[in-house]
Amino acid sequence: MAWDKWITDPITIATLLGAGAAFATIYTLAQPLMNDSQISTRFKAVVKRREALRKKSRTEIESRAGLARPDANKFMTDIVAKLNLQKLLESEGLEEKLHRAGLRGPAAVTTYYFYRFALPIGFGLAAFLYLSVLGFGEKLGINGNQLLIAIVGAIVVGFYAPSIYISNRTGKRKEAIMRAFPDSLD
Repeated sequence: MAWDKWITDPITIATLLGAGAAFATIYTLAQPLMNDSQISTRFKAVVKRREALRKKSRTEIESRAGLARPDANKFMTDIVAKLNLQKLLESEGLEEKLHRAGLRGPAAVTTYYFYRFALPIGFGLAAFLYLSVLGFGEKLGINGNQLLIAIVGAIVVGFYAPSIYISNRTGKRKEAIMRAFPDSLD
């Protein structure tokens, strides 16, 4: 057989293609076994780091356990219970919003209701003291009606301040999670 006839022979071409496919298959299957993969090295490093963080977290929790007081929010709990603020200021889906913000447990709900009650009073008193008693209202040229509007505005801001805080904290937590998402994929 001549060289040009051997190259163009269909059996030769089929044999060469079959041999190439067999080689490619064997090479593809053996490649991960032949070299140390960077992904497996990275995975092992991530597992070690996760274990180190878990141990660190456990030691921090154990060290704080002795310092924690069981009645840390006793004042707030008493106010919320005595004034029945959970029914008065009931907010639908509050626990879910607090969870999204990273605040969990009954103490977070109690704290939220306490501040939802106390901040309007505090902001209103602060505005009254600042504008009336300390005399800054006269220096700013605020008359009686404007003083009343400023105090009511401070009360409204105080009422919505806990909700604004929760939404801001939720947004920051969401951004932090999205920044850490590529690392969690590794």
